[in-house]
Amino acid sequence: MRTPSNPQTWTRRRRAATIVAVALTLALGASALVAQTLSVSTENDIFTRNPTKDDLYSFSLGFEIDRGATTFALFERAFTDRAAGLRFDETYLEARRDVAAPRGWNLRLGGGVVRVGNGLFGERLQNAVHRVIGGDPVDLRYHRASWHARAVVTAERWASLGPRLEVGPRFELDAAPGLRTLVAAGAQASWRPSRRWTLETFLGARRSKGELDPLEPHLGGLSLAARLGVVVAERYLVAWSLNTHGDRREHWTVGYVVPFARAGGPAAR
Repeated sequence: MRTPSNPQTWTRRRRAATIVAVALTLALGASALVAQTLSVSTENDIFTRNPTKDDLYSFSLGFEIDRGATTFALFERAFTDRAAGLRFDETYLEARRDVAAPRGWNLRLGGGVVRVGNGLFGERLQNAVHRVIGGDPVDLRYHRASWHARAVVTAERWASLGPRLEVGPRFELDAAPGLRTLVAAGAQASWRPSRRWTLETFLGARRSKGELDPLEPHLGGLSLAARLGVVVAERYLVAWSLNTHGDRREHWTVGYVVPFARAGGPAAR
């Protein structure tokens, strides 16, 4: 095959091919692994009270294959620093698994890799969304590429306060040496007023430390962390969050869960 003479054209074609390959891998992998669900979610800072719009951790796109005790994920977060005139994408590939824990605790361990630089979606997807909503395009230089290992630990315990309400503590550790470290602790609740509706909340604190040079001015210290979400029919999610990434900013998340049919049975719910 002849290589295009324009390097930018070749880069665009290669990235498009990569995205198609990833989508096919997720779809085929989900069926091959007898997945329970495939989840798709996106995050944005639109309709928030952040001091600057579409800045710092501004949006993300993620895919998860859930096999019950094990989850495989591919997702990407976009970071833009308009004041410094730079940006980068964090592209994550990881697996998480539930492990045995004592005294009623739910423990989940995860690990994977993060690539920092020009990602799979990044600037092109961000500007495509801007064209739809009438926003200004974002044209910033990309930070140099780097790779980082990542480890994630979550621990939680639930106590029932009735047939529809559960509450309990939650602890989180998210460490990617050379990129950033996040530690959170707080209380969470899940209220199910009906079979179709679930209200989920978290309130606590998150300590952050930016280790990558562009993150150091924006991540650091201990701040309030919160999340309020609504799940409809166990498939649709809308959630508001504060300080999820350690940057003390608000975000909105929307998601959809695609159920897969098991062999000889109905789709998992």
